[in-house]
Amino acid sequence: MREDWLVFGFLVSLFGAEALQMAEAVSSKVPLHIAGHSLGGAIATLFASWYFHAYPDYHLHCLTTFGAPKAVNVKAGNTIKCPIHRFAVRGDFAPHWPPFVPGLVHPVPATWLPPRRQWHGAMKRHDADGYTALVERNT
Repeated sequence: MREDWLVFGFLVSLFGAEALQMAEAVSSKVPLHIAGHSLGGAIATLFASWYFHAYPDYHLHCLTTFGAPKAVNVKAGNTIKCPIHRFAVRGDFAPHWPPFVPGLVHPVPATWLPPRRQWHGAMKRHDADGYTALVERNT
């Protein structure tokens, strides 16, 4: 199996033909922003990598992830040619997941946000609403 087709195969298995239909429906006149939290951030990263591989002439506006786990290898990450905004909260487990998969990386370093004082426990640091509040407060 070719390494550069891994992302496409994973997306098709997740979305079936919907990923292809969504990509084809976007015209070059519409700025496309891709974003996601947690698993949604990993899927957004995979989609951006696949999209730039499948449609190299189209420009995505940006990719933004919040607390996303690692989703791509270096080669797939390097195909993403739009600005990437990656946010992670100190103490959140998800950005470090999966911990023991060689070659799996994030496409860019994170902007690390301080945890809110009232957060206690790992799951509280991974809350989507908390990420939104921290990003608004710290950027």
